[in-house]
Amino acid sequence: MKFKPVFVVLVIIVFVSFLTSRVLGPFKYISYPFDLVSLFSTNIYHIFSDAFKTLSLKREKIEALEKEIDLLNMRLIEYESIKRENALLKELLSLKDSEKKVVAFAKVIRRGLHRWSSGIVIDKGEEDGVRKDMAVITPKGLIGKVLFTNRNFSEVLLLDDSNFRVAVRFLGSRAEGIATGTGRGVIVKYVPLDAEIIKNDWVLTSGLDGIFPEGLLVGYVSEIKEKEFFKEVAIKTSQDLRSLEFVGVVSSERRPGSF
Repeated sequence: MKFKPVFVVLVIIVFVSFLTSRVLGPFKYISYPFDLVSLFSTNIYHIFSDAFKTLSLKREKIEALEKEIDLLNMRLIEYESIKRENALLKELLSLKDSEKKVVAFAKVIRRGLHRWSSGIVIDKGEEDGVRKDMAVITPKGLIGKVLFTNRNFSEVLLLDDSNFRVAVRFLGSRAEGIATGTGRGVIVKYVPLDAEIIKNDWVLTSGLDGIFPEGLLVGYVSEIKEKEFFKEVAIKTSQDLRSLEFVGVVSSERRPGSF
């Protein structure tokens, strides 16, 4: 090893310094190297010890702050959820002031019970006055009808289900037809060829089927096709059927004095 002699000399100096560190007289100066090494080692130890303690305290503070931030985020999410629910309920309550006979307000608790149909399940049933074939709406318009009801819950068939039917009328031309689901959307069949249908026109329930109240908004004209004997009109539903949270169940019976 190239630096071995130097290393041996340093070890000897340190050892001799240690032996003479407590000796009085001129030999005490020989202990200076040991004292310097000892002082340096002590200082280094304290520096690293203080740094470690500081880092530990900072880590603890950071972890505490992260937990507090997570808690605040959870509370914020809960607040926004409650705020949204209150807004939706307020919109539904406004329906009571209209001519629609609202039987019950309900919360959507899950998607439909049958995989092959488009539907939802709501938390209101026979005890709340809900009956089969009653219309189900939101403040934006018609979304379906009651398919099945139990004591405490009901299943709702949505507009875009292939088994759904509702008599409708176009606001502009007053032409009539039957809206039905396709599984992916809604189309209006049996529209007369001479009917002047324009895009974005409103499509409303006509009330002629005896199930749905007249005047419920179903959607807007999005596409018009001419078939051999009739026009076929695709409509965009007024309510997104995949983001339902609260709904109202209405009876087809009219209130006294309504038109």
